[in-house]
Amino acid sequence: MSTTSALNAANKASKEELYRSVQPQDAEDAKYAQTTQVQQQDLNVRLVCTYCKKDPPNVIEDFKQGDLVCADCGTVFKDRIIDTRSEWRTFSADEGGDDPSRVGSTENALMGSMNMETTINDARGGTSGPGKDLSKAHAKTSSIRDHKVVLQGFKEVGTLGEKLGLPKNYIDTAKQYFRTAVEKDLNVQKRVAHYAGACLLLGCRKHGVTRTIDEFARMLGIKKHEFGRLLLQVNKTVANLARQETIDTGARLCDALDLPASSAQLVTEVSRNARDIDELASRVPGTIQGAAALFVSQLIGMPRSVKDISVKVDVAETTIKVAFRLMLQHRDRMLSKDNAAKYATQLAALYDITA
Repeated sequence: MSTTSALNAANKASKEELYRSVQPQDAEDAKYAQTTQVQQQDLNVRLVCTYCKKDPPNVIEDFKQGDLVCADCGTVFKDRIIDTRSEWRTFSADEGGDDPSRVGSTENALMGSMNMETTINDARGGTSGPGKDLSKAHAKTSSIRDHKVVLQGFKEVGTLGEKLGLPKNYIDTAKQYFRTAVEKDLNVQKRVAHYAGACLLLGCRKHGVTRTIDEFARMLGIKKHEFGRLLLQVNKTVANLARQETIDTGARLCDALDLPASSAQLVTEVSRNARDIDELASRVPGTIQGAAALFVSQLIGMPRSVKDISVKVDVAETTIKVAFRLMLQHRDRMLSKDNAAKYATQLAALYDITA
């Protein structure tokens, strides 16, 4: 027996003794022992070129061609191999030229199934021909048209949200409302910016952020009553949120007038109670807010002028004065029992500073 054969026989005997030494305690141990034995045997399998038979082999993977090749003799062992490396990274925005990415942009969860849309484009860039005609016909389909409207609406919502300094989750909620409005076949195409503003206002209300119809109407450049009708339509279709009350802007108004934070609760309370008075119930929210701010500022000893309040609530001074006088006539109903007892002296001393 040759020396090589003797060494192979010894190695085989040692491996058999190693496997026999494994004493499985249960079925799981037996399964593990079998798996371990197979894995050890597989590790001994090595790929060697059948022509040059060099050991160790000089085999390379040509991912560009998809071949597994012997670098010494050129024998191709396998073709069309899968490239397991990471995809190309995208630097086209910085470097220019074609984008080598094969996976496209990241998926937008707000787009839903629209992420899988197909776009037909004429690569030749011509103004006529079958490719251009097919591209135009494809662009007229309802799905592609809705896709473009949704993207345009998302852009408008993001722009408005940045102007107002809103967090990302508020903007995402508004985008979801806008997409639902498109899916519900609302006439969004001709008034994308207006519908985007309505959805953003509903997103603010969903998260408890105070914004008014007047504020959005001025920002969008449309009339308040027109935007109000649009908001009611969108809310009924996509959100069905409760109507925002007058009191919600008390904190913002007090901050704008440089009043202490504690006064915001009083403005809220006065505004809510004023709606129970017949003479004030029909007043617009801005009028009630302005009169309540004037009432509270005098109550806490930090009076603000009617002119300053008029600028903040965008209501005429005369209108605020009339509402303020009505509040003075019903001063005993403007505050809760606890606050009325706390500010009893100041409440009794209130007078018409607008006279």
